[in-house]
Amino acid sequence: MIVIAIIGVLAAIAIPNFRRSREMARQNKCFEFSSLLSRTAELYSIERKQYPAAIEDLAPFLSGNRIPLCPIDGKYEWVKGTEEGLPNGKKVFCSQHGCATATWGA
Repeated sequence: MIVIAIIGVLAAIAIPNFRRSREMARQNKCFEFSSLLSRTAELYSIERKQYPAAIEDLAPFLSGNRIPLCPIDGKYEWVKGTEEGLPNGKKVFCSQHGCATATWGA
C-alpha cells in the first residue's frame, strides 16, 4: 500500500512537468518554423524584388515545396505593416504562439 502511495505522489509531481515540457517543445518548434518562413521571405524578396503576397508563395523555396505547420494548428500570417518602412521586411506571426523574438531577417 505504501509503495502504491509513493508511486502516486511521484506521478502527481511528474505529469505536470511532462506536459509543460511538451508544450515548450511545441512552442519552440513553432518559433523555429516562423523564423524559417521569415528568412525565406527575405530570400524571396532578394530573388524576385518584392515580398510574397501570401505565405503559401514561399513553398517553392522550401524543402518538398511544403509550408511548415504549427504543432498546435496555429495559422501563420504576416504581421501587418511590417514590410513598410522597417529594415527587415515581413515578419511571420502564429495565431497560437505569436512571433518568435528572432524572426527578423537572417
